[in-house]
Amino acid sequence: MAKVLLIYPKPEEYKNSRFGFSLNLLYLSSILKQNNHTIVDYIDFSLYTYDENKIYERLDICDYVIIEMDSFSLKRSNNITNAEFLLKKIKEINPSVKTIAFGYDISLYPRDVPFADYSFTSNNYESKILEIINQKEITFNFIKSFDLLPFPDRSLLSEYIEHGGSIIHKTNLMKSTLIQTSRGCLNKCTFCQRKGWYNKYLTHSVDYVISEFEYLSKNNYINIWIADDNFTFNLERAKNILLELINRKISTKMKIACSSWTKIDKEFLKLAKKANISVISFGVESADRNILRFYNKDVDLKYTCELINYANEIGLYTVGNFILGAPMETDETISKTFNFALKTPFDQVNIKILDYMIGAELFDNLPQSMKKGKRHIFACKEVGLNNFYLSELKNKINDFKIKFKKSRETMLKNKLLKYGKPYEVRKFT
Repeated sequence: MAKVLLIYPKPEEYKNSRFGFSLNLLYLSSILKQNNHTIVDYIDFSLYTYDENKIYERLDICDYVIIEMDSFSLKRSNNITNAEFLLKKIKEINPSVKTIAFGYDISLYPRDVPFADYSFTSNNYESKILEIINQKEITFNFIKSFDLLPFPDRSLLSEYIEHGGSIIHKTNLMKSTLIQTSRGCLNKCTFCQRKGWYNKYLTHSVDYVISEFEYLSKNNYINIWIADDNFTFNLERAKNILLELINRKISTKMKIACSSWTKIDKEFLKLAKKANISVISFGVESADRNILRFYNKDVDLKYTCELINYANEIGLYTVGNFILGAPMETDETISKTFNFALKTPFDQVNIKILDYMIGAELFDNLPQSMKKGKRHIFACKEVGLNNFYLSELKNKINDFKIKFKKSRETMLKNKLLKYGKPYEVRKFT
């Protein structure tokens, strides 16, 4: 049986991001262990200080090294350069070790990665990698039978990681993890690059999801982040998951966070509260209808405001996600979006500059000469994509965030006193 080293390379730039780790590598670990292979180590250089020696000392006991090449959008920094550097170094040090590269970036930019013996896209990578390491064809497909996918191998995660530790974070969280109940989203948002790596919507059965939540409960996980692209894309399924969590009293000690589109209802919010979902992140993007049409976002702004008001009334914490920089963006449309964010009782806002990212419809429609050799292009006057310089947009966002934070100080203080924090922090003695 094979001995396998799993590596998430150092990002090109560390960003202040939420709690996280590579679910993809942890799924691979579980699959390989099911097939009697040995995981030598899991090294995630987005969380730990980069140390080449840590890799080199393991190469003598490896048959395979699997390296994940991530996309730009998820962490606002990719790890492509460092992944290619590691692949080259590994071959120089131990040419007999087989190297496997996979990940979203290879899906978005299909190629044979230099110094990788095998290169795989994110579509059905689990089955393809298993075939290589088993050295024989397998008779099933995890994509076609999604419940065949085992739970991610959380045994690889150190206490440091599970309590929120990283290069830019202290270990200040109670035991925390990610869970993925579905992959993909069939919405057609023009700015979203996810269709570049998943053009399907895959779901685990409700029974599968509940079993994994039971596992998390038995293992004393407190903060749970649902890592789906869109947990509520199938709203009835999401409600059924919440109902089972409530009826079986599985999530009573948890604090759960999820992302959602705006097409949910008050029934979902009620269930979310009962199931101990504490944070819901909403993709609103803009308060201007022409811009929403450009993004292909069907958002009822009045109804969204009603939902957020109701969520606030029952003690749910909400995050509003917005984008500035569409071609028709003006000072007036920016003010409209900012005013909507201020009048709607979001507890937090994320405001990003429109990014034309490889895999997204907006990027696909750019002239070839403009996107050649690039994985993303920020929308700004410098590149002719709107009438604002990049620095102007950044300044507008920074100024608004200060204004928004001040406007929420009293509301948020009272909410925290009444409902507690949206996640549990570690208690040090």
